[in-house]
Amino acid sequence: MAFIDPERYDRVIALLDERNAKFARNGSNGRDTRKNVSKKRTRFPGQMIVCGICGRKYVFGGHGQKDHLMCDGARSHVCWNGASVDGPLTAEKIMAAVFQAVEALPDFDDTFMAEVRQEIENIESRVPDERIRCQQQIEKLERELDNLVNFIREGNSSETVQREIPRIESELKDQRKCLKRLQKPAPVNLSIPSIEELKSLAIGCLKEHAIESWEFRTLIQKLIPKIAVYPHQLFDGGGFVLRARFRLRLGDLLESTIAQQALSEPLEQRLQVDLFNPPQREAFRRQIVDLRNRSGDERKLTEKEIAGQLGLTVAATQRAAALQRSMDNIGIEDPYQPLTEPPAEGKLKRHLHPRYRFEPLPTAGEY
Repeated sequence: MAFIDPERYDRVIALLDERNAKFARNGSNGRDTRKNVSKKRTRFPGQMIVCGICGRKYVFGGHGQKDHLMCDGARSHVCWNGASVDGPLTAEKIMAAVFQAVEALPDFDDTFMAEVRQEIENIESRVPDERIRCQQQIEKLERELDNLVNFIREGNSSETVQREIPRIESELKDQRKCLKRLQKPAPVNLSIPSIEELKSLAIGCLKEHAIESWEFRTLIQKLIPKIAVYPHQLFDGGGFVLRARFRLRLGDLLESTIAQQALSEPLEQRLQVDLFNPPQREAFRRQIVDLRNRSGDERKLTEKEIAGQLGLTVAATQRAAALQRSMDNIGIEDPYQPLTEPPAEGKLKRHLHPRYRFEPLPTAGEY
């Protein structure tokens, strides 16, 4: 410890504030909009995206861009996936896919409704047994917690005991929540909403809040618990991009817990979304191929005519056609190939850093 003259201290603080001013948020009317707000109260898709390679979360600030997200493991040199993703574009792409999936839901037929009602009856019949099991588990955890507390009160100390207490308290909290849910009276004449009612409910809830708001972030996480992203690359070269995979659980919108359980699996969809805008040769490839192979015409369109119809240059149509020929020769339908290991060439070079140690989490690849 050392005494610092107040004037000198104020001068140093003023110099630091001046030097660091460029890193501060612009705010609104001179006020920091994130003041006194928890860092976890972030906008969508923050805190929801995980790396499909190492399993760690994607965080804002990827490569110095405040709206981009990148793998926290790559920043710590424990993951080679250094590809970042545009946050606003990701939100736009995912929401477009969600709305499309909701609109494409098929109607419930009589057979499906009969199976759902039978599942509801099975769930209701299991509630008493689950309530007893949950109560027994709570009593068991309470005894274990009392024994550990008494062990510490007697003057004993153990790192294992210190670790066990938070785990038991967390499990006890979950079991009490479960018991509280099971003790709720079962609804009388539980009705299953029609597919149109479910579509209206989903679209109405999602459009009720602004996509940047915390309320929207809370709602969307009920429907999409986790978004895993995986690096890909066009097989003929180019930059590294990310594709998202997630489960859309529309059944969680229902108020009744029993209805949620009965419809959770039937209404769950696994979606894959490109979190990028493809280059021109891929964006127009299918349209160009369709125009070149269009049947029923007296003559085939020339490349110049195709380019004119699509507003492209002749060179752009030629590159798209060349990409399709290469795909046909290799025998693939998707031009984007997944990366399962660090690439030999390109901008992903985290694995070449002296501090790099690949340490994936046990949940890596799950979504």
